[in-house]
Amino acid sequence: MRRFTTKLVIALLAIGGGYWAARTLAPLAIEPLNLAEPPSVLQTPTLTSVSVPAGGPSGDQLVQEVINRSLERRPNIAAHVRQLVRVGDERLNGKGSYWQQGLGNLRRTRWELETHVGTDPAFVTQVYDGEYVWTDRKLPGTRKVTRVGMEAIRRELSSQSGAGQGSGIAAFSDAAVRGGLSQLISSLARCFTFSSPQPMQLGERTMLAVIGTWRPEQLEKEWPGLSTKAPEEWPSHLPHHVLLYIDSSELFPYLIEYRGGVDAELVTDPHGVFATRDPLALFEFYDVQYFGSTMPASLFQYTPPDPSWHDVTSKVVEELRAAEAKPPAEMTQRTGTWRQ
Repeated sequence: MRRFTTKLVIALLAIGGGYWAARTLAPLAIEPLNLAEPPSVLQTPTLTSVSVPAGGPSGDQLVQEVINRSLERRPNIAAHVRQLVRVGDERLNGKGSYWQQGLGNLRRTRWELETHVGTDPAFVTQVYDGEYVWTDRKLPGTRKVTRVGMEAIRRELSSQSGAGQGSGIAAFSDAAVRGGLSQLISSLARCFTFSSPQPMQLGERTMLAVIGTWRPEQLEKEWPGLSTKAPEEWPSHLPHHVLLYIDSSELFPYLIEYRGGVDAELVTDPHGVFATRDPLALFEFYDVQYFGSTMPASLFQYTPPDPSWHDVTSKVVEELRAAEAKPPAEMTQRTGTWRQ
């Protein structure tokens, strides 16, 4: 019976920060899941003739606009999630839901994602209740609950950026640690630099596809010396690059696809903006809704199952102090720039 190493399962159930947050998974060795059928993926998009105005946002600016103009400005978001993770030669399917409510200090979020490892259920639940980010990970034979206190995080960010400053590093890093989709996209913006947006047609939606490659300083921090090695020598669990599909009108990230070193040539391939059949990991959001009605308060409440949870706030503060935090690029607001 084959068992996986910690580094191979680190991608499993990686939500609320992608691979960066997934590193906090407890060391585990789990059985593979054999799927009888191939996983469902997004329908294959076709290239479209959508015109892109000269001087439009770069890929990096577009990703930052997803955070600043969409995720951070929408008072309510509800969506279903499908996830595919390749662990060695096996594929694991996951499904779940995402909820987001409120703006600024009233922001609350909740992720739920579940799958099966063999015949055993596994899940991740992440809740930001306005004070703490709770992450509850249940895998066969183990369960780990962690908590991050946002008040301490904000004090640290304030001391880094200067008292009274509400933008730049503080605003960017706050989104990067308080859970939800903003944390996921912020972690991508911090770790990757993105190509020029490529318009794609997906059903009735016009998507902007961007490919993100590692920022050299971030890659060196994650895996020292790896930048000098050929992509085929990269660890099989480490993403080489990432593909995003962003709705041109909503600025919502409908697809996030991580690819390994074996797909390195797709970075420069004209067809690299098409979703692959064998990604390292894939998140697909669907049935996305924006509405003004109040969500049940219970969605954004969390009670640990027992007293064995761990507060990891100090660890996150140490990571923030060690990080070379930089303010996000200034972006021009272009109302309707990406609309047909």
